[in-house]
Amino acid sequence: PEGVPYDGGLWGDLKRCEHESNYRHFNFTYDKTTGLYKSDDLAEKGYICECTDLGVVIEDIGNDVFLVNGDVLENGATYKAKYIAEANGTKYMSLQAAVNAVAEGGTVTLLDDAEGPGVKIDGKSVTIDFNEYTYTLTQGVGSTGTESNGFQILRKAGEDGKPTNNVTLKDGTLKVAEKAAETFYILIQNYANLTVKDMVLDGTNLDKWSKVDDNWDSYVLSNNSGTVEVKGNTNITANNDGDKAFAFDVCKFNGYDAPVVNVNTTGKINGAIEVSEEIKNNLNISGGTFTVALEEEWCEEGYIPVENVDGTYTVKVGQFVAHIGKQGYETLDEAFAAAKPGDEVEINVAGTYALSTSGKNIIITGAVDGVVFDNIGAKNMGSA
Repeated sequence: PEGVPYDGGLWGDLKRCEHESNYRHFNFTYDKTTGLYKSDDLAEKGYICECTDLGVVIEDIGNDVFLVNGDVLENGATYKAKYIAEANGTKYMSLQAAVNAVAEGGTVTLLDDAEGPGVKIDGKSVTIDFNEYTYTLTQGVGSTGTESNGFQILRKAGEDGKPTNNVTLKDGTLKVAEKAAETFYILIQNYANLTVKDMVLDGTNLDKWSKVDDNWDSYVLSNNSGTVEVKGNTNITANNDGDKAFAFDVCKFNGYDAPVVNVNTTGKINGAIEVSEEIKNNLNISGGTFTVALEEEWCEEGYIPVENVDGTYTVKVGQFVAHIGKQGYETLDEAFAAAKPGDEVEINVAGTYALSTSGKNIIITGAVDGVVFDNIGAKNMGSA
């Protein structure tokens, strides 16, 4: 089975990697009882891949010296197979193999810190429990010709076009290996209903386009469909190159049902945010600390954006009773105090207010029934 040690040698498994230019072949046999590989013949040359698809890494360090999982390869030596994930009670040497094997709606559990290729979830409902470990990506996945994603999570569409599969990533860290940085563009590309809980999503090494002359972009969590929940103590860190390093986006993409992204984390979101203009209200923030200013439309109903003294941004429960342009004010007095001659103060919430403009020539608008200025006896907005 895919990702399970090959009985009789590593040839059959490693050939699946399809990195033919990097192959060199050594004979191994696998002992199911001990879980050990034994090297039998170092003389025969052919193909072997240096990636970590199967948990056994063979590295050419020159002068005909090879390492297996960091140990010098010798005739007759044995090497322990490394299982990195478990599903349905079976252990696997690749995360992709475990995801492929897990039952619909089941859980894959990471067993240790591990390196390996990206993971494609093709319409399945699954939970990946990182179990407080870190999975470091060394090879991308994606559509043919654009294999630059860490995780590619595809939808299973219902009759209405909305995704019906539910994916959860929880309790761990996902990042890109520094040695593979120039091949990765997106850490997670999502089209399903996705929950990200208590995760560290580290996009520091998403360098495929971030260093080009015209300053292209990178995305840690790219949301193209589905309902997405970012919760618990989830932290997202964007690439540290350029000004188009996005922590996440809310993207109306082609004919896909538009995503809805709900962010309620106690963690920090470090990086830019991109929201398609026509679905600005599909981002709902009710928690988190951000390094970029938050637009009012992005806030969950009943919340407003706050700029903190340390230069970060959060949200709080509240409402803006008035606006001058896009700037909101929690009291009308604050709006009047901030207004400059000729400004338009729009009142958005019905109530009883004192009209105190300090002699400024300002315009008061806002067709809101029930706005009363008690100090001048005005009964409604029109009579102000």
